[in-house]
Amino acid sequence: MASAPQPQQVANLVEDLFEALKDYEAILASQPNDRESRDALRRALAALEEKGVGLFRAIFLDHHPAEWLSAHLAAALTQTMNSKTPLIIWVEGNWHSLPWELMRLPKDLVNNAPSRWLGEVAIISGFLRKRAPQHREILIDDTIRMVSLVGQHLESLDDELDFLGSLERQGVRVDYIRDLRAHKVREILERASDILSGPRCPHIIHAACHVRLDNRHDFVLSLHQNTDVMRSDLEPHFRVTGRNVSFLNTCHGLALKGFTGRSFAEFMVNRSGAIACVASGYRVSSVNAAKLSKLFLQRLLPLRGKAAMPVGECLFGARVELHRETRSLLGFCYRLLGRHDISMKRNARTGLAGWLWRMLLLLATALMGICFPTPSK
Repeated sequence: MASAPQPQQVANLVEDLFEALKDYEAILASQPNDRESRDALRRALAALEEKGVGLFRAIFLDHHPAEWLSAHLAAALTQTMNSKTPLIIWVEGNWHSLPWELMRLPKDLVNNAPSRWLGEVAIISGFLRKRAPQHREILIDDTIRMVSLVGQHLESLDDELDFLGSLERQGVRVDYIRDLRAHKVREILERASDILSGPRCPHIIHAACHVRLDNRHDFVLSLHQNTDVMRSDLEPHFRVTGRNVSFLNTCHGLALKGFTGRSFAEFMVNRSGAIACVASGYRVSSVNAAKLSKLFLQRLLPLRGKAAMPVGECLFGARVELHRETRSLLGFCYRLLGRHDISMKRNARTGLAGWLWRMLLLLATALMGICFPTPSK
């Protein structure tokens, strides 16, 4: 049996997996409706599943501790499938950026269970730091605050703006960082720094723009045509003082090749106070990205009196629903960095609920004074 896989071997397997995903998504996007194109789609899906199984085997099965690991994993997956609750997997170290959700479970791993994508049965979170953040809640005193970096030449720009507008109508305050033309970059980022680091810093940082990796595998943001925003442009201005969830709905939010870690997600976790960060390691379709954004944020935000879901469940539910509706697997390219159980919560002692709480305290104090008067001296 072989030793544990080397990073370069895994990087090659990941590249092959994403090439197969590219082929599948391209055929799917063409909306195949004749027999020949439907057959091509089935072949592309079969090839993608084969690559997913190959990556899974390389990580979990084809090395020295495989028998012990596969037995424990099979038992955990059996329990998960029987209970219909997702398995929780935490990943540490340089492997956090792997497309875990796109790994495919071999048919012989769990008895009488069909082959599934790991992202269909598990919530996977990775850590960029040595220790996981200890905070599990982001308390919202009054208004949910969001900062959104929006690119100007997205195919789905209108859909993104319509959805953000619907959030504003539900009481979410959205501050936009957009229209970053070359001569305005510094001015707009300086203005944004007041929002990011002020006393009313955001609970959510949302990005919907094009991101690519340069020849140093560092990230470059494109928020306007012919204008690149580099790490060096953001560093003097982009520091958030409060805890937040960052949702990077962009291409290449994670750096996969060579496991360099110099990614947009890494930057956000280190400089924005993000205790949970969702990002993609692949080139995503802006149309499906906009759909995923809506599915994810509707679950994450405590809107109209409903309780918010933990961020891991939000991403899990959003990707599964997107796959069910569109057959696209792009939702499985998004990774969660940070705790899976972080959620947003209304502070019970602020707003209307807070007013009622204070009135109850005053009433209780008054009743105590009536029932148990202070003895006169």
